[in-house]
Amino acid sequence: MASGQIIADTNVKATVIKKVIYQQSDLLSVGTKIVPTLNLDVLDVNFIYPSEMTGSYPVADDARAPRETVSWSKFALNLQKAQIPYFITDSAKLRSVMGVQNTVNARRAGEALAKLKDAEIIAALYAGAGETKAAGAYWDSDSGDPESDIVDAWNLLLSTSNASTAELNQTALVVPAAVAGQLMKLTLIGNVQQSISSYLKTTFGMEIHPTRDSSTTTFALLTVKGDMTAQHGVLSDAAASAAGVPLVEHERRIGAGDDYLVTQWYRTAVIEDGSATGQTDRIVSITGVDA
Repeated sequence: MASGQIIADTNVKATVIKKVIYQQSDLLSVGTKIVPTLNLDVLDVNFIYPSEMTGSYPVADDARAPRETVSWSKFALNLQKAQIPYFITDSAKLRSVMGVQNTVNARRAGEALAKLKDAEIIAALYAGAGETKAAGAYWDSDSGDPESDIVDAWNLLLSTSNASTAELNQTALVVPAAVAGQLMKLTLIGNVQQSISSYLKTTFGMEIHPTRDSSTTTFALLTVKGDMTAQHGVLSDAAASAAGVPLVEHERRIGAGDDYLVTQWYRTAVIEDGSATGQTDRIVSITGVDA
């Protein structure tokens, strides 16, 4: 009976640890705030869809619209796994500080998973950018003009993408942490002293998301939010459970403590819109924002 109780408690604790780490990673991740999550019951998803379509108007009463040639795009998500270790020491239990260790562990594990997710999501968005705008100068230089560069990028979204006006009021700008401060400084815009970030939010509905992702050091990404731009596929807990595959596993490390290994399967793909294979005009990369 006691042994069964111990096993039950361990399983419950493992489930809670997994849930907390998943939640922490979503709170800390930049990418999951921009790209909607698509819960999947399989690891591989492949289908095709029309990149763009046209119609005819007016069509005569005794006629029908001519058959059009449709350009088809492929959507493929082949989920890959990320794994995060989580360790609770015996000494923390004996010193009655297991709660503190749990809190710090969960935060660090969440940070690690968020970092892995951001690297994957941002790389997918950058590769999927259908438009590119070169910054006039580094944003932290004397001649840097981030406001002008960002507005030019937004104009590219307006002129080349299929995004509606409502969607263009829900854009997100991912910027390297090293130059994010340039968007927070007060400056004179339209005879009003305000920050560039405040101006972009008020005028364009644009969110600013600084990132420390190591691959995002020289470019910024302006993207239309929503599931018509990209999808972040994640294997559902129910699918893993039905297949008998645990997403969190516990192992006793003799004489030291309890080891947990948390797994999540995910991958991100853009929704092509006919601009180029694997790309969408709903994403613009702004290159040369920093050295």
